[in-house]
Amino acid sequence: MGDPSWAHDAAFASAAGRRRHHDRIDAGIAAWCADADAGALAELLASQGIAAAPVLSAARLPDNPQLRARGFFEAVEHAVVGTHAQPTLPLRLAAHPASWYARPAPTLGEHTEEILRSVLGLDDDELARLRAAGIIGERPVGL
Repeated sequence: MGDPSWAHDAAFASAAGRRRHHDRIDAGIAAWCADADAGALAELLASQGIAAAPVLSAARLPDNPQLRARGFFEAVEHAVVGTHAQPTLPLRLAAHPASWYARPAPTLGEHTEEILRSVLGLDDDELARLRAAGIIGERPVGL
């Protein structure tokens, strides 16, 4: 932060004073951070020995260099939404293959017929009746 003038206030001279006036300290820090880039600010603080990291939305987590460097994300190709980075478990096992994802998430209705046949024993006529009645399908109703 450099040496802001507000930090020299006598009210902040003791730990008790800093606790008592923590809202003023927080306001000074917030003003300093307001226009800063979160990533650059975190790097600056870390370079000074202060543990810091930007708060990121889940959509920006794949941009985190620490998570990328540790292989926390795995590219998964999906027939509908394309290829995206998916988080994996935060650990590695020597006996486990490098990829945690055996296949992408199923699409709507992808395994319906297989399950209805193998588990419930339905035949072609019963599946056709359910499909015609709109009970099973591969698209949401109205699309």
